[in-house]
Amino acid sequence: FDSSGTRLEADDVQVNTTTSVDQIEPAIAMQGDGSFVVSWTSVDQDGDARGVVLQQFNADGTKNGGEVIANSYTISDQHISQITVNDAGNLVVVWEGQGTTDTYGVWAQRYTIPSTSANDGIAIWRDASTTPQTSDWDGSSFGSTTATAPSGDYRIMQGAEAPTRDEIIIIGVDESSQITGEIWDGSSWSVLPGSLGSPLGTVTQSYWWGMDVQYESQSGDALMVWTDGANIEYATWDGGSWSSVNTISYSGATPRQLQLAANPNSDEMVLVVSDSNSEDFTLVWNGSSWGNEQVLDQVAGDDRTDIYVTYEQQSGHAMVVYGKTDTDAYYRTW
Repeated sequence: FDSSGTRLEADDVQVNTTTSVDQIEPAIAMQGDGSFVVSWTSVDQDGDARGVVLQQFNADGTKNGGEVIANSYTISDQHISQITVNDAGNLVVVWEGQGTTDTYGVWAQRYTIPSTSANDGIAIWRDASTTPQTSDWDGSSFGSTTATAPSGDYRIMQGAEAPTRDEIIIIGVDESSQITGEIWDGSSWSVLPGSLGSPLGTVTQSYWWGMDVQYESQSGDALMVWTDGANIEYATWDGGSWSSVNTISYSGATPRQLQLAANPNSDEMVLVVSDSNSEDFTLVWNGSSWGNEQVLDQVAGDDRTDIYVTYEQQSGHAMVVYGKTDTDAYYRTW
């Protein structure tokens, strides 16, 4: 409603994305810019009985990211939440229920909400050195140029920003066709650890996107994919440690171009691959494993860069777009 009590929406807006079983006992808090956060009790969403779920909204009423389970202790019930947030984005949610040190008590969790302003951001680019440069945008001007970590003389790079913490991962292909990357932890940049590979991998041509990175919308974990020159490798990052490097099994040949997109409403992602035979494939990440492989195109001779994937923000459906040897573009939805 606006200040005069007039409805701003023609129809009721459904807050919860998860619809199985019950979602009850809502609470809401609003910032001065009109953005707001809703908490509620959801049955069985955290894996056992009742849990507390959060959803952030932009000032125009659209969802900002996906649902977040507030309670880390999930045994039995955590419910009847209250929530408060200030204009700096500091949020506290409290609830009652079972916890680690009390069979029935009052618990709290704190969050820092990422800015929803379309003007806040960071520019990252490569200059003549092997150290990428950055400049922050405050909504009206760019700040001074600062160096990141000496990760490579990139020809192409991709980056992603964590939805739940002050963190950025960038990954790129340098002039030697080697794939490297680095991470921003909110205060400093560091090169990705050697345990992931040094370099992570190689591509035959330095203009092929043989890597990508995205963050899961609910968990806030990062998923990074790349080619090691023979296979598709991946690793996850939970904000504290990297998983081991794993191989994605698929029916294609040597991977060349990779494109990854994250579902805005869940921890799902879709990966599109173009291989050395110019054949295109897609796979789905469900938050813990890969599956649902589909062959998009097995006609040799088309370009290995003619693939893309993105998600619809409201429905959460993915669209994969790809080319063949003719002049048309083709697509499939998930």
